[in-house]
Amino acid sequence: MPLFDESSLQAHVEAYSRSHLTPVNKALHYVGIPLAAIAVPGLISKLPLPGLAVAGISADACWIVGTVVGAWYIVQNWRAGALPLACLTVCYAVGRNLDAWLLGAMLGLAAILHIIGHYGFEGKPPVLLKRPISVLEAPAWLIAIWSGWKGDSKTG
Repeated sequence: MPLFDESSLQAHVEAYSRSHLTPVNKALHYVGIPLAAIAVPGLISKLPLPGLAVAGISADACWIVGTVVGAWYIVQNWRAGALPLACLTVCYAVGRNLDAWLLGAMLGLAAILHIIGHYGFEGKPPVLLKRPISVLEAPAWLIAIWSGWKGDSKTG
């Protein structure tokens, strides 16, 4: 049974998939999405929340953003949303331990890969420009593809 079946998260993954049809664009996203998924929370984690700590870990702004993102995934479909949320949590753990300059370079490279993929191979602008929610759809799309769910629609 496919991981993302019969959920509003599935509808989001399918919507994202319709803007990622060419093999080269997909391949560039297979690299760019993980880079961005580490860089964005890593950069947000550089903003401390003074005086807050849990189990000796100092809180940062990504805790707030992560809570909102986590709630979105769980509301969409708690079972299917748990996997992207777990992956993003690992990305946060990796990113918070990297230097800001490296995270900035990773985010820049991710942006370049997405721009090349969309304008050079897909022939249209990134879906992010029309649908900002695609930032949350992208990790779920990538996990759906990697998990064997056939979310790489040829229509669109």
